[in-house]
Amino acid sequence: MKMKNSLMPEEPRYFEVRKLAIDTLLSCKFAFIPVSPAGIMMQLFKGKIAFMTYSKLANIKKCSIDKISAELKTKDGVTHKINEKYLIIYNDTILTEERQRFTLAHELGHIICGHFELEEDLIHLPDYKHEILEKEANAFASELLAPTSLLQIHIGAGNITSWHGVKENFSVSCQEAQILFNRAYYPSNKEIALYRCDEILTNLIFMQKNTLAPTRVSSNRKA
Repeated sequence: MKMKNSLMPEEPRYFEVRKLAIDTLLSCKFAFIPVSPAGIMMQLFKGKIAFMTYSKLANIKKCSIDKISAELKTKDGVTHKINEKYLIIYNDTILTEERQRFTLAHELGHIICGHFELEEDLIHLPDYKHEILEKEANAFASELLAPTSLLQIHIGAGNITSWHGVKENFSVSCQEAQILFNRAYYPSNKEIALYRCDEILTNLIFMQKNTLAPTRVSSNRKA
């Protein structure tokens, strides 16, 4: 399940990558809210994705976390493709649990969106091209962790009344929760809110610690 086009996009393909995020969720045998990106990877890429923390890498190399961040050129995380397998290295020290989950979802986005199959030298991409891929991975991560259809139905029903409710139920950072809550009202989200929404609302299960319950609605509803 990857984007097939091997050409570098000229601009972020927001709708396409958000659809891929939904397709990814619905491809899982078990799908829960809050979403576990690592759990999804274990289900869909068993044996093809390995994880390593900055702490472990720093211990192996006998150096500081700051040096690892400098070498990898990121404080969050990075993915390396080795043959047909992937190694995701993420920072387990300075980030919150919510941020780590977003980082893993972001890195999964790079894989699912086919960024490693692009006919480009990813290491030496110009900044503007790198930004396109980063925006796609961010869009994928946001939709994976908090599907628009779920947000809109629960906001519309009054179950979520502020970004605090998004943070509590979807386990995202304060900043991401505010972005997601505000975005749920944007007209541009109508199409993605209807994409496979019946399946999303039926198949995703909220964990017991959260306040929301699964809700089934018709795909003919107004987004």
